[in-house]
Amino acid sequence: MVNSYNKYGLSQTFGLVNSALSNVLSLSSSAVPGQAVVGANEHVLVWDVKKGELLHKWADPSSDAQVTAIANGLADGDIFAVGYASLPFIDPTHEGQT
Repeated sequence: MVNSYNKYGLSQTFGLVNSALSNVLSLSSSAVPGQAVVGANEHVLVWDVKKGELLHKWADPSSDAQVTAIANGLADGDIFAVGYASLPFIDPTHEGQT
């Protein structure tokens, strides 16, 4: 008996969804279902998770540090606090040398 398998090809990708050092904030209220706020390098991205669309891209023009924390305001859901951290560069080829 011959098994037939469906072949699926990649139609599109998100690109950079989020950075490893940042948290992901889910906006799961009735007003904005299926949205996520993530840190992506020095930017903050708002994704529509169900559609796979980038809705907003925020950045602080005076900073090039990586986003490490995002928090939503309790009193007003439209206010976000974003934390940045400038991480030192470590060259692995010169480890332990001064």
